[in-house]
Amino acid sequence: MFHPGGNLGKRLLLKIEELAFTGNQMPTISLNASLNEAILEMTTKRLGATCVVDANGILAGIITDGDLRRLLQKTTNVSDLSAEQVMSKNPKTIRKGTLASIALHEMEQHSITQLIVVDNERKPYGVVHLHDLVRAGLGGESAA
Repeated sequence: MFHPGGNLGKRLLLKIEELAFTGNQMPTISLNASLNEAILEMTTKRLGATCVVDANGILAGIITDGDLRRLLQKTTNVSDLSAEQVMSKNPKTIRKGTLASIALHEMEQHSITQLIVVDNERKPYGVVHLHDLVRAGLGGESAA
């Protein structure tokens, strides 16, 4: 509890990919996926968002719960929409290998709850949620 390598050590050494949901846990759909498929992926993976990738697996956008709520305020006729039509382009990302404390700072600065971890080719490696950073002890005074 009083060891100097406790929370401070976590802040200094924890890499973002250690907290990210990766592989089959990472919500991902293609550009031409239906909105229903996007909702199913978001519901199944329970992170409040899904990555949208092109045919080469490169990140094209993100669909969040907030995007869906804003869409439904405009129209309820969503059955023919694709992920590409609904997604937010150029989502906030962070490179694999970055310290988790930097990811937390980015999320707080941009008021977002999910951050996509990408590799050097901009392919999604994982998704991290703000709650997981706080649970890992990176919340600082705001988590107290």
